[in-house]
Amino acid sequence: MYLLGLSMRKIGDITGMLCDFPLSSSAQSRLNKKVHGKLEEWRMRPIPPVVPYLWLDGMVMKVRVAGRYENVSLLVAIRANQEGYREVLGLAPGFSGDKRSRPYFPRWPKEKGLEYVGLVSIGGKSN
Repeated sequence: MYLLGLSMRKIGDITGMLCDFPLSSSAQSRLNKKVHGKLEEWRMRPIPPVVPYLWLDGMVMKVRVAGRYENVSLLVAIRANQEGYREVLGLAPGFSGDKRSRPYFPRWPKEKGLEYVGLVSIGGKSN
């Protein structure tokens, strides 16, 4: 909610309405630190060396950056494991106008330990 531009006070009000108790700014900060730690742990985990099927795609979101709204690309890598279940391997932000993040992202799984992919599907612009 914070990334979408809501203030800590508004987030506290929303959690108060949803959970029947408001969260103070300090409680929100503690929760954010815990979540950030878990996300970082997940982000740094190794990737299986063999992936039968890999999807690379993205979406554009409006995010408040330094008081202004910017279009930010969220690039996502999803794999299908040997049993056919899908798993998000990773996410990477990139500004829509920043062409540098696009070629890097497909190389990112290899840097994390990926050795072989049976089939890769890369999303394109849809109309």
